[in-house]
Amino acid sequence: MRLKLNGKKYRYRQEYYKIEDELKVKLPSYSISYSGKGFYNGKWHPCIFHFIDSSGKMKIFISPGGVFKEGMSDLGKVDSQGFVDKIEIKGFRRFLILFYDFLFQKKLQILGIIDRASLIRKNLRYISIALIGSIIYYLINHFLDGFLQDLINKSNLVQSIIVFLSLSSIVNIFHPFTFRKELKIEEVDELITKKIQKAEKEAKRKEANKKYYR
Repeated sequence: MRLKLNGKKYRYRQEYYKIEDELKVKLPSYSISYSGKGFYNGKWHPCIFHFIDSSGKMKIFISPGGVFKEGMSDLGKVDSQGFVDKIEIKGFRRFLILFYDFLFQKKLQILGIIDRASLIRKNLRYISIALIGSIIYYLINHFLDGFLQDLINKSNLVQSIIVFLSLSSIVNIFHPFTFRKELKIEEVDELITKKIQKAEKEAKRKEANKKYYR
């Protein structure tokens, strides 16, 4: 999205970073970055957008994305707070930015729905198999004058299997059972250790970023 603010050209965009849980217990979360580029001295340079939107007024504070020294940056003069521009946005431009942000939030919501669906992907696969099997059973009986239905009615073995599966399904509702492999305590400890190590690396990275921008 292109913007022209205070006589300068800017490219505004939102980016997201997916943060996944190592233990696969929580759903992934998304970190949003308001970044872009500014055109200065014939070149495009990275910058960061900071928004304040309250009481129907929107203000944008723009800081350079690179290192600046002695009050100067790749985007020009920097004030005491580290910004190259402070602009109040009104009218149609404010609407465009809000609409752009609205579409981006909807995109993240869709990604969240996909993440939830991925957790039950196997269940959906099994439901699809059952649905397809039911449709095939219906079509065979419909076009072959109840061939499978008569076959089941005349077979004690087939009826016994159906009764077993039906009773198993009913029991599973009140007392769920599974044949999945259980994790050993050593495997759980290993996952926890990986989780802690990742959290420590993330904390060090954030602290390094804070020092860098200071």
